[in-house]
Amino acid sequence: MSCIFCDIINKIIPAEIVYEGKNTLVFFDIAPSTLGHMLIVPKNHFANIEEIDQESLGLLMTTAKKIAAAFKNSQGLAGYNLIINNGKVAGQLVNHLHLHLIPRYEDDGLEAWGHGEYQGDSSKKIADEINNYLNNK
Repeated sequence: MSCIFCDIINKIIPAEIVYEGKNTLVFFDIAPSTLGHMLIVPKNHFANIEEIDQESLGLLMTTAKKIAAAFKNSQGLAGYNLIINNGKVAGQLVNHLHLHLIPRYEDDGLEAWGHGEYQGDSSKKIADEINNYLNNK
């Protein structure tokens, strides 16, 4: 199956590359949420965060930290979001793990997601089910 991010990594499809390391690539999103919106991807193909091994995940996050700090300091950003969308329902459009680095500007028009509250013991029930799964794995 073809992967647009693998094609970008292999230089088959052009992209505006910001940074290339041995294991990661950073390039501008073609449909940016704000000016400078970048994608940070592992060069090896992993469909999502559940598939990536610990070492590769560590390298991905090391690159994210490095690029985010350089971007923030070189551009005087007030802040940024680092987001992984995992699964179609969560907004993942390309099935190659990627981390969005979205610079935030005063009055940029982006809003954070809503905030709710847990009803009754629903949070305890979820925590218990997660721990039960982990303990029986």
